[in-house]
Order: sequence, then C-alpha cells, then structure tokens
Amino acid sequence: MKKVAMYMLLMMSSSLVYAQNCGSVFYLKNKSTIEMTNYDGNGTVTGTDSYRITGVQGTGNDLSSSAQITKNKGGKVREEQGTYYCSGGTLKVSVGKSRKGEEFFLVYPPNLSPGQPLGQDIDFEMESASDGKKVKIRIKINNRKVATVDERVTTDAGAWNCVKITYNLDMRFSMGLFNIPIKLEVREWYAPGYGVVKTESYKSGKLEEQSLLTKIQ
Repeated sequence: MKKVAMYMLLMMSSSLVYAQNCGSVFYLKNKSTIEMTNYDGNGTVTGTDSYRITGVQGTGNDLSSSAQITKNKGGKVREEQGTYYCSGGTLKVSVGKSRKGEEFFLVYPPNLSPGQPLGQDIDFEMESASDGKKVKIRIKINNRKVATVDERVTTDAGAWNCVKITYNLDMRFSMGLFNIPIKLEVREWYAPGYGVVKTESYKSGKLEEQSLLTKIQ
C-alpha cells in the first residue's frame, strides 16, 4: 500500500492558501485504487465504494482521468464510471450527465476561505436502471460553500488537514407511478491536493450515512 503524504498548511489564517498540484490528487494517479467505506448513522459498515483509475490524460497541472467505480452495498454490486478533471489547481468531479448529455461537476478551487461559495447550483435529470427497470433521477445541489478550512481528519488511509464543505442535496427517484424524494444536508472534508476523505449526510439534523477513505493502493 502506498503511503499518503500529509498535506501541510502553508498559512494559518482565515484562508487556506496553497498551490494545488493536480498530479497528487488521488483520482488522477493512473492505475491507483481508492476505497471508501460506508457506515450508517450508528457506525455500522454498510458497504464500500472502490474507485479504480483506468486512464489519465494530459501533463503537468492539466490532467483528466476516468475511473471504474464498484459500489458494494449489502452484497449487491453495481458498476459505474467516473470522470475527473484538474486544471490550474482547480479540481472538478463529475456528478453525472443529463439525459441530453450535459455533464455536471462539483468544483474544488484553490485558495479557499470560510463562507466562500463553490460553483453554481446544479439541477438536472438523468436515467439509470434498477433490477432491469428504467429509473429517472432528478438531482439538485445548492448552497454549496466552505464552512471551515483547518479541520484535521484521520482515517485508516492517513491523516490530512481538510477544508469542510457543506451543501444541500435533493434527489427524486421516479419509476413508473412511484416517486421517492430524498433531501439531505451534506458535509464533506476535502484535503487540498488529494481529494475528499470524509463525507457525512444528514436528514432533518440526524446523521444518516458516513463515508471514510480507508484504502489507497
């Protein structure tokens, strides 16, 4: 297993200032594998998400990559594709593509400060499948912003100084006559120059799920 170098703060102030190196981001290292372990609100393991980087394009501080994502929840396995971009120190992680083919991203720019808004609100529809049946998914992400810039996170995979980011996530799953709405408050801990190492999802103020980076190979 590769050791992950600890990210060091360049300035202890109200702003996190750094020169993000695209080549050090987890998801932009060719043939690497990243594993996130998922837990329910009580801390019980519910599954894992494994990201295997299958190709990296570009040079220097202008890179893109693709990943094979394997989601295992309760023994039920689902395969997905992921796309990542980094240019000039700004990381973009694909959320998905609309039915018209437009791709949407979560953006992680350099030089983050508390209260700083992060990108435009996201609102699109996509299609998926569940047990052979077509499912329409409406995804809305809004009020995404920086909460704090100096939180320490330690997991089985390493330790990082992180930026805490919060946003609202609304999803609606439609299959035939059935509609299932889900509204969550999301908190994520992003290690500049590396990637997201921790995520928490809350429903009406109660912790519903947590994900931790537990393995890097």
